Amino acid sequence: MAHAPTSRAWQAGGVALGTGRREAVLFDVFGTLVDYQPDRSRLTYPSTCDLLRRWGHEMSPESFVAEWDAASTALEHASSRTLEEFTMFDAATSFADATGLPLSPAQCHELAATFLDEWQAHVVPIAGVADLLTRLAPRFRIGIVSNTHDPGMVPSILGGMGVADHLDMVLLSVDHGHRKPHPSIYRAAIDLLGSPASEISFVGDSFEADYLGPTRAGMTAYLVDPTSAHDLPARNRLDSILDLEARLDSPPASHSL
Repeated sequence: MAHAPTSRAWQAGGVALGTGRREAVLFDVFGTLVDYQPDRSRLTYPSTCDLLRRWGHEMSPESFVAEWDAASTALEHASSRTLEEFTMFDAATSFADATGLPLSPAQCHELAATFLDEWQAHVVPIAGVADLLTRLAPRFRIGIVSNTHDPGMVPSILGGMGVADHLDMVLLSVDHGHRKPHPSIYRAAIDLLGSPASEISFVGDSFEADYLGPTRAGMTAYLVDPTSAHDLPARNRLDSILDLEARLDSPPASHSL
């Protein structure tokens, strides 16, 4: 999967360029800028199953989904304890080990890429987000801090949305090594921007990863929480990501937890 082209430097692990604008806004991706199906077991993966059949491994689509989901869930449980990120190659290797399939490293890489292409086909940009970023870019430095198991997927999505050139930095958990809400990923984002945390806003849809973590790091956090499921100040809650622009024009006071 090719990385999205951009006129700004784009390197694994994140990169920031000075622009003279001090205030910045960092965005989560999944559930914030794009809609997606978080339950991978509800999707189908015909190309991935065909690939296994070509290698001589017959498995029904239902069995494949169940086995892949179980292997990935085990990795996710371990990652939730350590906050160390795993890769799609790890997911494919775990699947092969759990099912006893004798897949080579090259085959695991191909299997992971094929699965990811099918999963990513269901990722859809939230209507109006590209225009929102276009309006914010002249006023703020814009960055991405995303949990992901693949280094190419988020750049591909952002490139497809036509917003890559608006971004001053991209920091991915798979490159950083730890996932949100590990404190190190927020420190890395702040270092990349080169601004005080008090001049950075963070926007996302996960209470732990996108609200508590950034707030503890000293940033002002906004949570997309249309059902008011979490206990946070009303000024920091967004019914929609499209409400952000008005909040940035009149920001709440940052507070610590």
